[in-house]
Amino acid sequence: LNEHQSVFVKTICYRYSVDPNKRIECFPAPGTTQLASRCARVGCIYDERPELGIPACYFPRRSGYVKTGTTKDGVVLEGYPGVANPYGDNISPIFFNYSQIGSTVNIRIGPQGRYEPPLHLPRESYNTDAGFVVEQTTETGVFAFKVKRLSTNQSIWDTTIGGLMFSDQYIQIAAFIGSSEIYGIGEHAKYQLKVCCVVESNV
Repeated sequence: LNEHQSVFVKTICYRYSVDPNKRIECFPAPGTTQLASRCARVGCIYDERPELGIPACYFPRRSGYVKTGTTKDGVVLEGYPGVANPYGDNISPIFFNYSQIGSTVNIRIGPQGRYEPPLHLPRESYNTDAGFVVEQTTETGVFAFKVKRLSTNQSIWDTTIGGLMFSDQYIQIAAFIGSSEIYGIGEHAKYQLKVCCVVESNV
């Protein structure tokens, strides 16, 4: 270059995107208007030209809660800044803990003193050949946990997909699952443990 020549440098920055098959929709309500601006306002990522069936507005992988300590009530989780719950402010802190009753894994996530419906739920121990281990991880920069089968080390519930949200009227937990046949998620008074599960073709 000589003294009469100039150089124009253009820097293009791409925000970290998520594999289309691993996106968690930020505004799942159909017909949401002004989606791009609403998406940016809560810290989600907007895709101007998504493929058919792929969310246009979705949570970044690093969204949810971060581990800040451990107490007698469990792991202390504080809301991760930068990504807001689109349906109300996230409660922070919340607590994560788990226990095992025979072959059953009981995982609890929520704030202290949260109201629980007064249902009588049996707490007897049921032993089968199945055994499970719960692993905590921060591999994506936020708190996540995995439930693995001891006999095969197969992950059957993996929340590293992100997107944990916990507000007064909206609770969201997303996970990679090992099968479309799901039993025993949640505590309820039904006589059938099978959970209805619709697996999208792009998952």
